[in-house]
Amino acid sequence: EVLDEADLRDGAALGVAEGLAAGITTFGDTCAHGAAVLDALVALGARGTVYQEVFGPAPAQREGALAGLRRAVEALRARATALVRVGVSPHAVY
Repeated sequence: EVLDEADLRDGAALGVAEGLAAGITTFGDTCAHGAAVLDALVALGARGTVYQEVFGPAPAQREGALAGLRRAVEALRARATALVRVGVSPHAVY
């Protein structure tokens, strides 16, 4: 990957800070690395929903992909707050 975890966290924090400075108080973000966005929203007191992205693998990979999605969503929801929620978003539905 091109960006490491620190880069993702810095980018998320900058994006939320810029949005807040422009008067945006509620965010929605679809990503594979939701922890960075969730942390930025919580730290900066913003409201929003972090959508954990799920990819549509080949039928033989579906069970593992859904298990991974469940784990990711459960981990994010354990850190969610009254202002920051967690959802699921499919990737490239077509």
